[in-house]
Parts: sequence; C-alpha cells; structure tokens
Amino acid sequence: MYTRPIMEINLTTICENYTFIKNHIHPITATCVLKNNAYGLGIEQIGRALYDHGCHTFFVAYGCEGQQLKQVAPNSCIYVLQGFGEEERSFFQQADLIPVLPTQLAIDNWFKNPANMQHPAIQVETGLHRLGLDLNEAKQIAHLPVSLILSHLACADECQHYLNEKQKNTLLQFKSVFPNTPFSLSASDGVFLGRDFHFDMVRLGAALYGINTTPYEEKKVKNCVKITAPILQIKTVQAGETVGYSATYTVKRPTKIATVSIGYADGIFRNFQENGALRIQAEHTIFKAPVIGRVSMDNIMCDVSNIPENILNNTQYMTLIDDFYDLDAFGADCKTIGYEVLNNLGHASRYERRYIK
Repeated sequence: MYTRPIMEINLTTICENYTFIKNHIHPITATCVLKNNAYGLGIEQIGRALYDHGCHTFFVAYGCEGQQLKQVAPNSCIYVLQGFGEEERSFFQQADLIPVLPTQLAIDNWFKNPANMQHPAIQVETGLHRLGLDLNEAKQIAHLPVSLILSHLACADECQHYLNEKQKNTLLQFKSVFPNTPFSLSASDGVFLGRDFHFDMVRLGAALYGINTTPYEEKKVKNCVKITAPILQIKTVQAGETVGYSATYTVKRPTKIATVSIGYADGIFRNFQENGALRIQAEHTIFKAPVIGRVSMDNIMCDVSNIPENILNNTQYMTLIDDFYDLDAFGADCKTIGYEVLNNLGHASRYERRYIK
C-alpha cells in the first residue's frame, strides 16, 4: 500500500517541445525560461536535460535561480528578468549572470558598480505597462554597451488582438536607437503569431511544459506531467449522509466513495470540487469518478459507484493529470489557467517525483 501522490515529469517530452518550436522558428534563436524552479518542475533536472539537448541560453527571474542553473548548464548564457539586486551580487559574480534592467536607476546602478563584465539586457515598454524604458528614456542610454533589448506581449494568446500589432510596431521604433543589438519580443504565446513577432530571439516558457499557448487553435505541444494519487479507502455511504467538511454534499442514494491521498496541500484548488473528477483507466476505458464534498488538505473524496467492482479491486491509484486531461483542462475546471495550476502543483513538496527520460 502507498500513501503519497506521484508526479511524473517527462524530460524527453520537454526536450521534444523545445525542438518542435526551435524548428518552427528557425533560424531565430530559441531560449528557455526556467524561472520559479522551472515552473515548479525542477530547475536542475530540466535545465540539465535542455542544456544536454542543445539549449545554451536561458532566462530566470532571480540571480539565486541563475546560480543554481549554472551548476548544471556551465557554459550557458543566463539572463535574469527581475534585474540586479544588491542582495544577489554574489550570485551574479559566481555565475556570470546577465541582468535585464528596466529603469534608468537600475541601469545607473549597474554601470557604476557592476557585479561582472557582462553587458546588461534592457527591458523596454511597448504596451504591457509592467516594466521597461520608454523610447525617450532608451535614447538616453543609446551610447551604453547592451547585449539585448526585450519586451513582452500582453495579449499574445488572442491572435487577433489589436495590441499585438501595436506592441510589435512600438518595439520596431527602438531599432533605430539600438541598430546593432538583438531584440526579443515573444514568449511562448507569441511564437505562433508569425515571423514578424520573432525578432532575433524567442523565450520559451509555458509551451515547454505542455501548456497550450494557442487557445485559438489546436494545441501544438505535448503534455509532460502526470499526477496520480493512491486510494486509501473505499466504503459505501448511505442516502442522507453528508461527505466532507461543512457537510456541503449530501448523498442521495447509497454511494461508494473512494478517499484519495491528495489535497490542497498538494496544489489542488479547493474549487476543483465543483467540476472535478479523478479517473481510472482500465480495459481500454476511462472511468470518471466525480469529486464530492470539499477538497481537504490531504484528501479528495470521489464517487466510484459506477466503476465496476473488478476494476476497483485491482486499482491502487487514481489519475488527476495526464495526456487525456492535461494542465489546461485542470485549470479550466478550477476557473484559472494552466500557468497557475502548474506553478501551484509544482511547488507542493509532498509528491514523489519521478523524472522520465
């Protein structure tokens, strides 16, 4: 008998997603975004796999992440998206990291007392209004050595949104200021907007991990995550009894309930109870078991009344996420997006993690 949920992370699939997009944008440079511990899936394991697969340019959020990545990708070029903080000087020195600087103050601080000899990247504002210099501010630093100019699309998952074209054209205005510097605009969701959005470099994040960044058409990348959890108990509850905290679910008929060892401490949103189901695949059939009662910290209860007895007797685990019900589907049922659920699941510490090669 087992008690911990299992998260399987397919490194081969992640590398295949990288190769697919790299070939799609050729000859533009494809880089990988491994911020937030590779979206929660493991920066060291995924960084090593991608580095061995041929990716030698990465983006992270903080210097501490860059220093960790450098251990497994020693000859790589690593950009730090949140810029340079004095508290991270040792990381920039040890790993020779490149800061992405978004303000005049940050630029002044770097050039007055740089942590290494790297030329910084500069973030510019094109319409997201999050971080970056405007065109006039950029003209003030045109004389400085810069390694990359980058910006970020706000609405790339809506291919017809007017702001995509507006941001692209705004970024083109910076070309006259930095005529000999590489430019980057698109992350995963901008890759399939067309060649005009690729510039010199694209930054692949969510798409690497199988999240659908083109919701306006068929998904182009493959799921890389599978989550299963053990069944701890199966019992029959009689009509009129309630299930779970606050007695929110009342059983209307004799119901067979499976208690499964996974809960909100493992990244499952509590509102998954409204539409959610776990599954068992057997005899070429997928059997769905609706979630009943509230998701608790460690457990989910499911109605397994319609699953044949012989199947239940020979099943130890139920499945939450796989190729048939992926991160995007789970996100939709939790009223959020695949990006958020991946980070939420990835940062739960109790999974038995298995890396598949």
